Amino acid sequence: LAIAVSYLFSLLVATIYYQISSKKHREKQYAADLKKAAELAKSANEAKTRFLFNMSHDIRTPMNAILGFTQLAEQEAGVSDKVKEYLQKIRISGNKMLSIIDNVLELSRIESGKVTIEETPVAAGSIIDECKVRIQAEIDKKKQQLTVSKEIIYPYIYMDTVRITEIILNLMSNSIKYTNDGGWIHCAISQEEDEREGWCIQELTVSDNGIGMTREFQKHIYESFTRERSSTASGIAGTGLGMGIVKKLVDMMDGTIDLQSKVGEGTTFRVRIPCRIATQEDTQPKTDENIGNLEDLKGIRILLAED
Repeated sequence: LAIAVSYLFSLLVATIYYQISSKKHREKQYAADLKKAAELAKSANEAKTRFLFNMSHDIRTPMNAILGFTQLAEQEAGVSDKVKEYLQKIRISGNKMLSIIDNVLELSRIESGKVTIEETPVAAGSIIDECKVRIQAEIDKKKQQLTVSKEIIYPYIYMDTVRITEIILNLMSNSIKYTNDGGWIHCAISQEEDEREGWCIQELTVSDNGIGMTREFQKHIYESFTRERSSTASGIAGTGLGMGIVKKLVDMMDGTIDLQSKVGEGTTFRVRIPCRIATQEDTQPKTDENIGNLEDLKGIRILLAED
């Protein structure tokens, strides 16, 4: 009996050891497969980014030439009205193509880590005013109503004006695009205290009473090249890149973005970005007392290279 019990015990131990070893082997194999798949996905993504960057850059140069020669042709004397109409359509289509190329280039730069945040002291509400001027023509064209409100505690803050402008223009343009003629769009800027001393949270809200979006699409809105409906189905042109760029830029600034939307009722985007507080003196350009001394320029050679 003792021998039988000992044999059974040894058999049980061996079975348990085999099962544990097999499980560990499967887990190691699974981990290795996951690592390999992740490396392949990363490699494919990097190849896609390089391809898009190189392709977009190569296309942009001839596209600029097309637009430039179109503008020169429009200025030629003796051009018939019919030819002017053709040239105008070429220019409009070319500008749309250039905008798409610029978006692809921007996305490729962000994904390849070539975009850096460069903060400068600015007036807190100035950027949204500049954006309003830039999109006013689109607003007027669709007879929409645009309102802006500000609740600013700190009039001067440090921000990357180029990237913030890009975020605001993308959000505003989307609202204009997906809001029917005669609709309304409201943009608001507000500030609140941050946990860190010398910092505040700047919040940007863009609301509209446009077509809205489904709950399912809201889960994918920040994915590149994603649209709820194609241009053919919706009649609205676009590539699905804008919100992906916005999300990546907001993340780079350690900010957050969220949305509320309902089909047929409209959409609200809320962007919150932490900003260092500045003073009016910080916004003044620093000048060198020795500037303007032409003696310092003697013997200096300058190379000017223009694309």
